[in-house]
Amino acid sequence: MAVLYILTCVLVGYFGRHRKFGFIGFFIAALVCTPVITGLILLITASKARPDKVATSVPSPRSS
Repeated sequence: MAVLYILTCVLVGYFGRHRKFGFIGFFIAALVCTPVITGLILLITASKARPDKVATSVPSPRSS
């Protein structure tokens, strides 16, 4: 049963890896609270903006 609890905490941490607290923050929060409560917190928090995911316009090739 403890193995399932730890694996669930790791899963919550994995899904929180792109958030402000990152993997470690959500993993520890899941260990201290419960993975269910931390998962709910994960659902209501916004992910941090990643500069490489910002939409940019790509110029189309011009045909002459």
